[in-house]
Amino acid sequence: MKTYTMMNGKKFSSIESAVEAAESMGLMSCEIDIYAENGDYLETQKIERDDDDEEFVYVSYGVFSDSEWAGGYEVTFNTAEEAAAYGKNLKGFEPDELEIHGIEQTLSEYYGNYFISSLADYT
Repeated sequence: MKTYTMMNGKKFSSIESAVEAAESMGLMSCEIDIYAENGDYLETQKIERDDDDEEFVYVSYGVFSDSEWAGGYEVTFNTAEEAAAYGKNLKGFEPDELEIHGIEQTLSEYYGNYFISSLADYT
């Protein structure tokens, strides 16, 4: 599943690129809408600046195995479903060995990740 994001009427390929635009515009908060490639609305992520460092805190999604990035690469996605589609194509893993995690971050700092579901839930 491919997705794209919309923020203030502009289209972006990723949540990160929409956040970069929001930062450059000096916005204090915004909503980033996520759409499937076919134009179907999926969800909205409301972001606000972090109180400590004044950067936007947002969530993207990744595929993990044993608390490490699966496949050895840090690859993020706009939705958990998009991450799951990527995970299904990773070689050398069984679905129950992979987990979808939400990744909380700013453009400059990685706060951490948290379990969303097992990849097996998407098969």
